[in-house]
Amino acid sequence: MDSPLKILVFASDPTEGKKLNIAGELKGIESAINDSPYRETIHLRVVWNTAPEDILYEICKYQPRIVHYSGRGTNRGLILHSSINKSRLLDHNLFLTILSMVKNEVEMLYMNSCFSSVKSIKIVNEIEQLICLKGYADDKAAVLFPGLFYRYLFCGYSAGKSLELAKTELLVRKVKTGYEPVYISKFRDKEWFINKNNILI
Repeated sequence: MDSPLKILVFASDPTEGKKLNIAGELKGIESAINDSPYRETIHLRVVWNTAPEDILYEICKYQPRIVHYSGRGTNRGLILHSSINKSRLLDHNLFLTILSMVKNEVEMLYMNSCFSSVKSIKIVNEIEQLICLKGYADDKAAVLFPGLFYRYLFCGYSAGKSLELAKTELLVRKVKTGYEPVYISKFRDKEWFINKNNILI
């Protein structure tokens, strides 16, 4: 039996006011999985209302190869939930400490939040493949783009190529956006992609 590709999504939107369309983003990712020729070997788990203490434990328990964060961020860190469902900051340095503990399990991290590129160089020293955003996340593109990216990744294209293909599809769909996702790899001479058996590096 083929080894499963496990994807763990941390979803967090504790702030008041306009809510993020995380459900729409996840629907796009699920659609990408269902449309993939490798869908039988791709497993998705979502942790809703993520608190800081959830991240390390859930990664250790589920042992995903891809971790995806969908939520809010600042140039100081991630805005997560507290035990009373209010916002709580997980600062970048503590997040890096968590990543250092799970670097043997996680191969790629997708940070779909504002200012997630702030610590990008330090992150790829722990997690070898990273997708992050420059500046603010445009709402419409932030919902649409991850599903497009995973659709191409799950068809067998490399992570870097999938990012460029998804950007091109935004242009084809005439989605005007300031959304700036970037792909950063620790090993510039290696491609990272999926086939029916597993993730290859």
